[in-house]
Amino acid sequence: SVGVVTAGKDGFVKIWSTEMVLLEEYNFAQVSPVPLCPGIAALAVDEDATKVLVGTESAELYEIVTNSRHCTRLLTGHAGTGLAGRSGRGVCTSTGLSPVNNDIFASGGEDCTVRLWSVAAFKELSRLTVKKPVQALTWNKSGETLILALGTTADEPCGSVVSISIDYDTRVMSSTQVLVKDTWVSKPVEVNITTDMSIVMLAFSDKTSSLYRTETGEKIPAEEAPKVYWPKQRPSPAVPNS
Repeated sequence: SVGVVTAGKDGFVKIWSTEMVLLEEYNFAQVSPVPLCPGIAALAVDEDATKVLVGTESAELYEIVTNSRHCTRLLTGHAGTGLAGRSGRGVCTSTGLSPVNNDIFASGGEDCTVRLWSVAAFKELSRLTVKKPVQALTWNKSGETLILALGTTADEPCGSVVSISIDYDTRVMSSTQVLVKDTWVSKPVEVNITTDMSIVMLAFSDKTSSLYRTETGEKIPAEEAPKVYWPKQRPSPAVPNS
């Protein structure tokens, strides 16, 4: 059975068993149609590991069906300045399916936008511009809120974690609320929030992680970290380290 799915800037997506035996390998320099930049910038897997959602550095989104080995380009989306392959920065940084609606997934990018998409219709449903590049995202348990980890800019050295509310009837994203604001050297690659939305976890590209209280935005010292419960993501977004 499938245990782990990995991907990287070399453009390869690899599917491993629970015993870490390589089951399948996909070279995105050879898929059709070939992406402009085949390096993988974002990866997400459904609960049964039957479908893999892949975001490339050139902002194209592909779906791999693991049972049939079928790979289909679904969308082209986030834009950026310069070639992502040369700059080393992926313009699409994170993806994730809604935990309550199988047709809707979200994506974030270095173009400072977060977008909602329809899987069935292959189209963008909604777009919201934020102040900084989106480095990672996740859904809360109810699927009514997106949690974004935003990077730093030349004008603003502090990163932040913000919440975005979603109206499923109108597909409108709004009500940005800053949960955490801090200075971090390494890029956030994963964000998660507890089921009661009281604590945010950030994982960084230097393989460190931090916990923050959303009520105050303060960082929790490691020795004071409480026992917390994280919602089960469908799929759990993952962004390769730079």
